[in-house]
Amino acid sequence: MLAVALKPQGGYVSSSRHQQLALISMESQLFSRKTPKIRHKCVACYKMFNRRQHLVEHMKISHHSAHQPRCGVCLKHCKSFESVREHLNVPDHLFKGDCKAIFSKRGCTLCLQIFEEATALAEHKIKCHLSPPPALGTASQGNAYGVNTSGTRLKAVAIDCEMVGGGDDGSIDLCASICLVDEDEKVILSTHVQPQLPVTDYRHELTGLTQEDLKDGMPLEHVRAKVLAVLCAGHNDGTGRLLLVGHDLRHDLDCLKLQYPCHLLRDTAKYVPLMKTNLVSQSLRYLTRSYLGYKIQCGKHEPYEDCVSAMRLYKRMRDQEHGKAEGNGLLSRKQSELEKMNPEELYHNSKSEYDCCNNNNARRPPPPKTTSMAVVVPLDSQQSLWDSVSSLIRSAQDKNVDPLHWALELRSTLSSAGIFLPSPDLAHFLVSHIFWENHTPFSWKLLEKSIAVDIVPPLLVLALLSHRVIPNRKHHPAAYRLYMELLKRHAFSLMPQIRGSGYHRTMKSIDDILHLSETFGVQNQDPGSILLAFVFSIVWQLVDASLDEEGLLELTSNKRSKWPTGPHDMEIDGLEISVKRNDNHDVLEKANTEMAIDLIQNKVTSRILHLASQNMPTHWEDFSQRFGVLATKSLAAANSTTWHDAFLALWLAALRLVQRERDPIEGPVPRTDTFLCVLLSVTPLAVANIIEEEESQWIDQSASSPSHQWKDKKGKCRQGLVNSLQQLGDYESLLTPPLSVQSVANQAAAKAVAFISGISNGSGSYESTSMDESASACSGNMRHLVVEACISRNLLDTSAYLWPGFVIRGTNQVPQGIAGNISCWSLVMKGSSLTPSLTNSLITTPASSLAEIEKMYEVATTGSEDEKIAAASILCGASLFRGWSIQEHVIIFIVTLLSPPAPADLSGSYSHLISSAPFLNVLLVGISPVDCVQIFSLHGVVPLLAGALMPICEAFGSGIPNITWTLPNGEIISSHAVFSTAFTLLLRLWRFDHPPLDYVLGDVPPVGPQPSPEYLLLVRNCRLECFGKSPKDRMARRRFSKVIDISVDPIFMDSFPRLKQWYRQHQECMASILSELKTGSPVHHIVDSLLSMMFKKTSKGGSQSLTPSSGSSSLSTSGVDDSSDQLKLPAWDILEAAPFVLDAALTACAHGSLSPRELATGLKILADFLPATLGTMVSYFSSEVTRGLWKPVSMNGTDWPSPAANLASVEQQIEKILAATGVDVPRLPADGISAATLPLPLAALVSLTITYKLEKATERFLVLVGPALDSLAAACPWPCMPIVTSLWTQKVKRWSDFLIFSASRTVFHHNSDAVIQLLRSCFTCTLGLTPTSQLCSYGGVGALLGHGFGSLYSGGISTAAPGILYIKVHRSIRDVMFLTEEILSLLMFSVKSIATRELPTEQAEKLKKTKDGSRYRIGQVSLSLAMTRVKLAASLGASLVWISGGLNLVQALLKETLPSWFISFHGEEDELGGMVPMLRGYALAYFAILSSAFAWGVDSSSPASKRRPRVLWLHLEFLVSALEGKISLGCDWATWQAYVTGFVSLMVQCTPAWVLEMDVEVIKRLSKSLRQWNEQDLALALLCAGGLGTMGAATELIVETCQQL
Repeated sequence: MLAVALKPQGGYVSSSRHQQLALISMESQLFSRKTPKIRHKCVACYKMFNRRQHLVEHMKISHHSAHQPRCGVCLKHCKSFESVREHLNVPDHLFKGDCKAIFSKRGCTLCLQIFEEATALAEHKIKCHLSPPPALGTASQGNAYGVNTSGTRLKAVAIDCEMVGGGDDGSIDLCASICLVDEDEKVILSTHVQPQLPVTDYRHELTGLTQEDLKDGMPLEHVRAKVLAVLCAGHNDGTGRLLLVGHDLRHDLDCLKLQYPCHLLRDTAKYVPLMKTNLVSQSLRYLTRSYLGYKIQCGKHEPYEDCVSAMRLYKRMRDQEHGKAEGNGLLSRKQSELEKMNPEELYHNSKSEYDCCNNNNARRPPPPKTTSMAVVVPLDSQQSLWDSVSSLIRSAQDKNVDPLHWALELRSTLSSAGIFLPSPDLAHFLVSHIFWENHTPFSWKLLEKSIAVDIVPPLLVLALLSHRVIPNRKHHPAAYRLYMELLKRHAFSLMPQIRGSGYHRTMKSIDDILHLSETFGVQNQDPGSILLAFVFSIVWQLVDASLDEEGLLELTSNKRSKWPTGPHDMEIDGLEISVKRNDNHDVLEKANTEMAIDLIQNKVTSRILHLASQNMPTHWEDFSQRFGVLATKSLAAANSTTWHDAFLALWLAALRLVQRERDPIEGPVPRTDTFLCVLLSVTPLAVANIIEEEESQWIDQSASSPSHQWKDKKGKCRQGLVNSLQQLGDYESLLTPPLSVQSVANQAAAKAVAFISGISNGSGSYESTSMDESASACSGNMRHLVVEACISRNLLDTSAYLWPGFVIRGTNQVPQGIAGNISCWSLVMKGSSLTPSLTNSLITTPASSLAEIEKMYEVATTGSEDEKIAAASILCGASLFRGWSIQEHVIIFIVTLLSPPAPADLSGSYSHLISSAPFLNVLLVGISPVDCVQIFSLHGVVPLLAGALMPICEAFGSGIPNITWTLPNGEIISSHAVFSTAFTLLLRLWRFDHPPLDYVLGDVPPVGPQPSPEYLLLVRNCRLECFGKSPKDRMARRRFSKVIDISVDPIFMDSFPRLKQWYRQHQECMASILSELKTGSPVHHIVDSLLSMMFKKTSKGGSQSLTPSSGSSSLSTSGVDDSSDQLKLPAWDILEAAPFVLDAALTACAHGSLSPRELATGLKILADFLPATLGTMVSYFSSEVTRGLWKPVSMNGTDWPSPAANLASVEQQIEKILAATGVDVPRLPADGISAATLPLPLAALVSLTITYKLEKATERFLVLVGPALDSLAAACPWPCMPIVTSLWTQKVKRWSDFLIFSASRTVFHHNSDAVIQLLRSCFTCTLGLTPTSQLCSYGGVGALLGHGFGSLYSGGISTAAPGILYIKVHRSIRDVMFLTEEILSLLMFSVKSIATRELPTEQAEKLKKTKDGSRYRIGQVSLSLAMTRVKLAASLGASLVWISGGLNLVQALLKETLPSWFISFHGEEDELGGMVPMLRGYALAYFAILSSAFAWGVDSSSPASKRRPRVLWLHLEFLVSALEGKISLGCDWATWQAYVTGFVSLMVQCTPAWVLEMDVEVIKRLSKSLRQWNEQDLALALLCAGGLGTMGAATELIVETCQQL
C-alpha cells in the first residue's frame, strides 16, 4: 500500500497523499523515512516553492505576464525596469547566472536590451541615446486640430504645466504656464496663464517666472477651452479622442480644473515598469537621464522640455516588444482548476495588473484582491485526512495518552509531511470535533495542548469557539468556563502570535469567520486593525453575555445583543438541547459571569478598548452604554463633570479686567462702563448660553424620564455656577468695586438684606429714589453685582442671598428707608406720566427688569412726540450704560427705534425718517459717548446698528437743510446736525481712518472682507437670515422681548447710492492723491463756495487764488460772496467736495498763500458748518501724512503753535511710563523749538483739533481724532508724537494721560533695539527674574499687565507694565520676522535664569562636573517649581509670537526658526548643568505647541486650520529625519530629547485633532524612533491618536508593551 502511495504520478506526488501517509505512519509507527520533496518553479521569476498551492498563490499575487520587464539574458520577469537594473548588477558570486557579465559587454544601459555583436550595440546606442530637445523658440509648431504634419490624425499629445504659489504661505498651486506637444515633438500650445488668485510665491528658482511674465497671460478659461479642443480632436461632443501623456497628470489636470477619462491617460509617474522597486514614482528628471540618456531641469523647469521628455518616454515604452499576448487572469478561475495546471499553463493564463503602453484600449479594472496563502487540501483527500486525525484522537483518548505527548508527535509528523504550521485547517477540525459529540475534558486538553505546541493558531481557535460556546453557555457552563480559561491564557498574550509566521494568514481567517471588517467598518484590513476588532468583539460578547445573565439586556438601547447570545441566534449547526440542569449549573454560571468581568478588566483589554473608543466612535457609543449598564458606578463617575473651574476662571478674568481699569485715564478709549459690561452683562450671557445648551439635552429627554429625575439633573447643571460664585468670595482683592459703582454695589447688598429680613421694596428693584441712607448701612462688592446679574437671567434664585458670608452687617436691622422708598421705575409701571423730574430720575437710574424696559419702549412707539423724546432719553441713559441686568434688551430696543416703520400712506421720494428727526437725534446723541460703540460691539449688534444708521445718513444727507426742529430743551437742530451725528457714529464702526498700508500688516490680507460698510451689511444679513434656525439660537430667542419685531429683510449697499459714492471716493482718497477736478463741474462750484465761506475774511482784500501744487485744479475765491447762512447744500455734496477743499487749502498754506492761523480758522469754520467733515479731515490728513509728500513745518509759536511749554514735562512722564522696561527715551529738544517740526498735514490737524473745548457736545466728534493719532504715531518719526501731545495737553488737559501714553509708544517705532528690550522686560517682569520695582517683584500676569495704562497713584501717571506697552506697540512694528528668533533667544535665557535661581550654587557646580548618567539627577532642586515657571515663560513667548505676527510668524517658527536652532551649535550648553538643557527642551515644546494652538486652534473648525497639516507635517518630518540620523543636530542631546518627547506628548494629550491630520507613515516612523528611546508609552499614545491608519500598529504595540510588563 505504501509503495503504491509513493509512486510518482505524472512527475508530481499528491501533497494530500503525503499527509495521509504521514498520519497513517504515526498511528502504526511503521513510517520510518521521509517523503521526498518536489519543488515547484515559477517559469517567470524562477522562484521555488514546496507546494503547488504556494506556486498558485504566488502567480495570483505577482501577476506575471508577457508585458513585464525581463532580463535580456536569463529572461527573468521583474516588476519594473529598476528591478531589472538591480538584477543585472548582482555580483556573480551571489547569482548563479552570468547576466551581469554578459550585460556589461553587450547590453544597452538605457533600454536594457542585449545584442549579439558589438557593432549592433554601437549602432543601437546612437539611436537610443537621445539629445535634449531644442529651445522652445526654435521648435516647430504643430496643428491644434489633432492632425500631424504627415496628414494622419494624432494619437497622443503630451502636456506639462508649471505652477506658482498662491495663498498666504504660497502653498496653493496655481497654473502659470502650459505647453502641449504632439508625437512629433511639435508645439501645439505654449502660453503663460493668468493665475486666478494673487501670487505670493513665484518660485522663481524653479519656474523662472516673474510678475511681468504673467501680466499678459491667457485666462485659465481660454486655456482650458483650447486644451479640450485639442484633446477632443475637433469633435464637439466633449468626448476625449487623444491619449494624454505627461508626468503626474493628476497634478496638472487639477490645476487646470480639467477631468479626462482615465483610460486615455498615459502617466509616466504611474506606469509600473517605470516605477521604483517598491512601486514609488520616479522623478521625470531621473527617468529622462536613465531611459533617454540626457539631462533636464538643470536650472529652471521648461514646460516644453518636460513635455518632450514625457512623450519620448511614452513612445519608448509603447514600442517595447512583448512576445505573445497575456491570458485572461487567474483570479476568475477556481482553486482546484489552477492547482491542476503546470507552471507554463499558469504563466500563459496570467494577466498583468496594469495597462501596457502598447495597449491603447480602455483601461481594465484592477484585479480583485488575492486571498491569503492558506494551505488547501484537495477535496478528494480532505475527508480521509481528517478521518485519520479523528481516529488518532479516539485512540489517544482510549489509551489515555498524555495530551502533550500526543500534540508533540502530531506536530513532528505534520511538519515532516510539509504541512504549514500552525495549521488553520487543523484548528477548524479540532473545534468541530469537540462540538458537540466529543465535548469531553480530554478533547479540551488536546485542544489546549495543540495551542501550546503551536500547531493551531490560538486566536483562530478562540474565534471558532466564541460563536459556538457563548450562545450555548447556559446549557454548557463548563464549556463556557473552559473557553474563558483559554481566553485568559491566550487571548491577551498576543506577542508570540504577532511575531509568528502565520499572523497575517490567521487574522485574515478570523475576519472571514467573524466578518469583523464588515461589522466594524474597518476599511484598512491590515492584521493589526483586525486584531483590535477581534479583541473588541470578544469583550463585547462577554459584556452582552454578562448582561443577559443578569437580565439587563432590556435596559440597553437596542434591548438585545449585537452578537448571538442563545442557540436561537446561531446560524451554525443546530444543537439539540437535552442537557439537564443541576445545582452546579447555577453556581458555575455565577462564577462564569464574575470571571467574564475580570477578563474585561485586563490591562491589554483596557488599552485596546481605549484605542477602539478613539477610532470607532459609533460602535463605542453602543458598547459604552451597555458597559455602563453593567457597571453603574463607573457611569455615575463619568457623568460627574462640572463647569466649576471654567466658570471661576471666567469670573476672575472679567474681574481682573475691571480692577485693571478701575481708575482709567480719560481719552478716546473705552472706559469703565465697557469693562463693567464685560463682567456684568456679557459674561452672564455667555454662562447662560452654556447652561442652556447643556440643559436642552435633558429637556428633550424629559418626556421619557420621570419628573423628579429631570429636576435633579437640572439642578446639577447649574451646580458648577453656584460653586464658582460661592468660591468667588475668597478673592476679596478683586471684589472691591470702582468708586463709580460703589453705591450700586451697596444697593445690591441692601436688597439681599431686605430679602433676608422678609421685606420687599416696591417692584423688587434695589435702585430707589433715596440711596444714601441704605448705602450707609450696607457695604456691597462686585460679587453682589455679579449675583444680581445672574438672578436677573434666571441662572440663580434668591436663595443665593442666604449663602454664608454673602451679606455682612453689624446688626440684623434693616436699613432705614428701604421699606418706605418707592422706585421711580415703580411709578412708571403704575402709569405715572413722564414729568421732567421723573424723566431725569429715570435717566440716571437703570431699569431692573425687562417689563420696565418694555413699558418705556411702548411709550417710545405710541406716545406723544414729547413722550417719545423723553422715552428715548431714558433708554439711552443709565439703563444703557449701567443696566447690566437688561443691557442686551436695551440695545436691541434702541436699534429697533432707529428704524421706525414707514407709514402706510407714504408716497413719493420723501423719506419718512425726516419727520422723526428730533426723536432720532436724541437716540443718536444718547449712543454717541466713547463707551457706547464698545458696548454695542460686545453684544454683537454693531452690524444691526450699521444697518439702522445707513438709511438715516442717506435720508438726512441727501436733502437741502431747509427745515429746523426745536427740541424740548430749546436746542435747534437741522438735518445737517442729525446727519453729522449719525455719520460720525457710523464711521466709528470700522477703521475708516487707517491708510491702505495698515491693511497689509499682520494677518490682514490686502484683498478680502474688511470691516467696511459692505462687510457690516453682509454680516447683518447673514446673522438675521440664520438666526433662530439652530437650537442654540432658539433657546437664546426665549430671553428676548416678545414686543420686538426686527425686520429680517436683507439690506444692500445699492440701497444707499450717496453713501456708496462717498465710500468709493474715500477709498480712492486714502489710496492715492486726488485726481484733477474738472473746471465748471458741480463739484467745482461747491468747492469754490466752501473755500469762500472758509476764507471770506482773507479774500475781502481782493482776488486771491488758492493754487494747489499738484493733483487738483486751480481754485479761486474771487467773486464769491456766499456766507454759511446762504450756503444751502446737501451734506453728501459737501462731503464729496471736502477732500478737494482740504487739498486746495493745504496746498495754499504750503505755498504761503494762506497763513497757518487762517488755515486753522478756515478748517474750524468748515467743521462747525458740517461736523461730519471732521471725519473727512481726519482720514485725508492721515493718508497725506503717511504718503510723506509734505515738508515739515516748524512749530515755533509764531506761525504754528509751540509745544515748548509742556515738552519737558511730557519727556519726564514718558520716561516714567517706560521706567519698568529699561528702554532709553530719545532726548527731546531742550528749548522745545529747534527741532520741533511736524509734517504740514499733521500740523494742520493738530492746530484744528486744539481749538475745540472738550465738552459733551463736541466730544462725540473729537473721539475720531483718537484713532487718527494712533495711526499717525506709527508713521511719523520721533519726536512728532511728543510734540502733538505737548500741544494737546495745553488745551485738552483731561486727555493728557492718554496722549502721553500714546507718545511713549512711538519710542518703539522704527527702533528694533527698543522693541527687543521691551520683550526682555516682558519676560523679566512676568517671571520675576530681576525685580527692579514693586511692579514686577512678584511676577506673573499681574506684573506683565499691571494696572493697564491708567493713573495708579494720585498726582500723575504711573509706570506702565511692559505687557500693556507691547500690546499697544506691536501693530506698528513693520518687520516682525526678526521677532521670532529674539523671542526664542529670550525664552532660552529665561530658562537658564529660572534653573540657576531654583538651583543652589553648590549643587549647580556638582551638576556641571557630572559626566555620567546622573547628569539628570537634580537632588534637592524643585523640578516641579522650575517646570511651572518654564511653562509660564513658554506661554508668554507663544503669546508674544502670536500677537506679533499671527499665522505667518507661527508658521515660520515651526518651518524655519526651530529647525535652525536645533541644527545650530550652542557652545554654552556644555557649561550648563543637566537641568538646564532638559528644561530648555520642555520649554521649546510648550512654546511650539502653544504658538500653534493660538494660530490654528486645537480642532479643525478654524478657517486658519487649513494650513495646519502641511506645516505640522514639515515639522514632524524634520523631527523624524533627525531621529533617524539623516540630519545632524548641534544642540544638546538632552534638550533635543526633552523637546521631542514634550512636543509629541503635548500634541497627543492636548491637540489630538492634529495627529489625525498627519501622514500615517510619518506617525509610524516617529513612533518607532520613540520606542528606540524606550518611550513605549508615548509611542503607543501617538499611534492611538493617529486614527484608523495607525490603529493596527497601535494594537500590536499594545500587545508588545503589555508583554514586556
